[in-house]
Amino acid sequence: MSQVLTISQIRKKGYDALVNALGPVDAARYIRSFEEGHGDYTERPEKMVK
Repeated sequence: MSQVLTISQIRKKGYDALVNALGPVDAARYIRSFEEGHGDYTERPEKMVK
């Protein structure tokens, strides 16, 4: 049975894998490409409901 990793260990392994695959600069660019966004995506604008 494999060891259960902590979230910190998973993040470290994931970042290391990205750096191996993309290099440090593109790995950082990849991570920065994700945005949380804002607002409530479930709310529909009035014009779409009509």
